[in-house]
Amino acid sequence: MSYDLHFGPVIRNIAVATDFCPWSERALQHALVLARHFGAVLHILHLVRRAEFSFVPDLMVLLDELAERDFDDLIGRLNASDSLANIEHRCWNIDGEISGVLENFVSDHRIDLMILGTRGRTGISKFLLGSIAQEIFHFVSCPVLTVGPGSRAASRQIQLNKVLFATDLSSESAAVIPYVLKPATIWQAEIDVL
Repeated sequence: MSYDLHFGPVIRNIAVATDFCPWSERALQHALVLARHFGAVLHILHLVRRAEFSFVPDLMVLLDELAERDFDDLIGRLNASDSLANIEHRCWNIDGEISGVLENFVSDHRIDLMILGTRGRTGISKFLLGSIAQEIFHFVSCPVLTVGPGSRAASRQIQLNKVLFATDLSSESAAVIPYVLKPATIWQAEIDVL
């Protein structure tokens, strides 16, 4: 990742993870706005996690075909609405589990920011089903922006008003400070530290 002494981190590559569900769509809309704002390449990433479908062996053969169909549909809708206008983008259907794929993907494609949509699970459902976002945090070396189900829809103009910086005071947390300060500098955003 590059760093500009006056403006902080330079964002050249943004990855957005999708599973083609509504919460991924909301994250994608935010990713489009950020990619356009920073002139970044947008990497739209879908992991084909075969382990999730091992109990339905007949479906295993169709997973790649279904993922390609869903990607074609998504890109068709984005092109029809001119959402991808002037945004360099790449689509990735990758086989594998989060632990084995994302760390290398972020490194190989020099991803500066990853964006995820979250379902907003809490309580027992989060405990039993886990959190994909939380799993991703453990395997990527870039900052991750999560877009929750209650977040506002993305607009064409970026305006960040509040930033929550959750830290454990580790060196990994300290590496995120330039990303926290950037919104404060550009948009006079309020920063809450937890």
